[in-house]
Amino acid sequence: QDELELELQSLGDQPLIVDFYATWCGPCQFLLPELEKLQTKYGSRIKILKVDSDEEPELCSVLRIRGLPTIMFIHKGELKYRMEGALRVDDLSAIAEQAFFGSVPQ
Repeated sequence: QDELELELQSLGDQPLIVDFYATWCGPCQFLLPELEKLQTKYGSRIKILKVDSDEEPELCSVLRIRGLPTIMFIHKGELKYRMEGALRVDDLSAIAEQAFFGSVPQ
């Protein structure tokens, strides 16, 4: 929880994607390479933070994380989009473009 708060304070205008996952979660494992592709696509324009729900049960409770994976798109300290489930990189990119950069990719 402290790490997430520090990340939010240090980001400034850099968009943040927080992935709440568990090692035993099949869809979470599917999402892992998709998030890596997303990081490669955007580089330093975004930051991805992974939170193991088994290691942070208190944070998950406070944020009402009910299903895994849960992904939060945060920009300038504000939650722009929250979703549950695994998506492919193209769908994640479309959400990131709209949430962070105000555009809808063609």
